Amino acid sequence: MEGFGKMYRVRTKLCQDIKDFHEKFNMKYDGKTRILPQNIADARWRHQQEETDELGLALEHEKPVDALDAIVDIVYVALGTAYLMGLDFETAWDRVHEANMKKVSKATDRSPIDVVKPEGWQEPRLDDLCTQ
Repeated sequence: MEGFGKMYRVRTKLCQDIKDFHEKFNMKYDGKTRILPQNIADARWRHQQEETDELGLALEHEKPVDALDAIVDIVYVALGTAYLMGLDFETAWDRVHEANMKKVSKATDRSPIDVVKPEGWQEPRLDDLCTQ
């Protein structure tokens, strides 16, 4: 499947781009998984919230270019945070995706078509990716 191979290359490129960005600005981290120092965690959280707020405004004002910019920034900040924490994003993505593909569609109070966890659904195992 060409699409699958291409998507995998995109994920790898995104992670490499994030690494390159952080190295350029002397924020390289290649150590063990960690919780960020509080001042850095607070700054990352604020930055992520700003980008999410920008997306909300873009959607409210029906500005697709601004929405796209905000979506890319949301992913960029989130991947940067994962990088700074020493998290294995790509492996985690694979596991979460596999678990999500086991969900089912069902009408709910929130939506005529919603994606829900079926009986017996198991969340992805991520604890082994977060050892310190």
